[in-house]
Amino acid sequence: MNILTTPAENVPGNRIIAAGYINTQQLWICELYHAGIRVQICNYGATIMSVILPDRNGVPLNIVAGFSLPQHYLGVHPYFGSTVGRFANRIANARFEIDGKVYQLSANEPPNHLHGGVQGLDKKVWRIESRYADADRTAITLGYDSPDGEEGYPGNVNLSVTYTLTANKELQVSYTAVTDKSTILNLTNHSYFNLSGFSSDTIAGHTLQVLAEAYAAKEAGGIPTGEILPVAGTSLDFRQPRIIGEVLGDFPADRGLDHYWLLQGAAGELLPMATLADASSGICMQVHTNQPGCQIYTANFWDGTITGEQGVRYNKHGAIAIETQNIPDAPNHAHFPSALLEPGDVYSAVTSFRFSYL
Repeated sequence: MNILTTPAENVPGNRIIAAGYINTQQLWICELYHAGIRVQICNYGATIMSVILPDRNGVPLNIVAGFSLPQHYLGVHPYFGSTVGRFANRIANARFEIDGKVYQLSANEPPNHLHGGVQGLDKKVWRIESRYADADRTAITLGYDSPDGEEGYPGNVNLSVTYTLTANKELQVSYTAVTDKSTILNLTNHSYFNLSGFSSDTIAGHTLQVLAEAYAAKEAGGIPTGEILPVAGTSLDFRQPRIIGEVLGDFPADRGLDHYWLLQGAAGELLPMATLADASSGICMQVHTNQPGCQIYTANFWDGTITGEQGVRYNKHGAIAIETQNIPDAPNHAHFPSALLEPGDVYSAVTSFRFSYL
């Protein structure tokens, strides 16, 4: 089965491709296509499997890391394209309090909790709730009901994620959620990008701009100290575009970038966060979000043991993840933006990837 066969490029839409089972749960791929871009979404982990668009010369490139079949995501991998949560990133000592009650989470990165735990949202089979297409956009919405106590989190939480591809070459990822008990929530997508389509085995030559004046200081294990420090005068100052490779050696403990930047502007509004560009392909990607900031990670521990959909080995610094989200360990720092979700409230997180050319 050739899952990359494309319907007419000038007819926006989406289609579902059956792709097997996990026990009795069926796996699907939804392919969105519009404006010369194709995006494949799998219902296992609500995962972005591929983003295929032409380079400046019209050659189609898959610019995200991943696999060609959903079954391959069942093995160990570094969250390729996954929806992660209930709480993306780290929670110190795998615990937090709500109204004086301590909740103990799974410590899947001892002693801390990472990306939702042992069986986080990235390892769940999501249901397909709706599909839509018109001249302006095509979309799919996936849903999952996380039960009270899953990985230690309180509350029954109803989650949905909508992937929308527009005529303006924009891929938007929108999360909503409601709960029946006070809980915490922090969702993100964990796609890794290489805008050369992995024809270059690192992103060291990519240009990055991050519209942030400050970052969250951290200690060993990636846990924030609670300090918010200025980027000025540091290797984390990307307020003006710079070549990523210029600073990768400045963080020997992390082996590259693995830091949280705080967005300039009012939280809750969809604002520009970062711009990534590759001179070889001519592809440029702007990231907008309504979240407080983003974690940027340059695949510092990839070691070539995984071969991806592009047929190449994924090596150190082979791609970059721009994970829009709340600050890591936010529930344990009162002065950080709140991650609390109360009954009657609606969680809403939006990230937009806008593609253009240099």
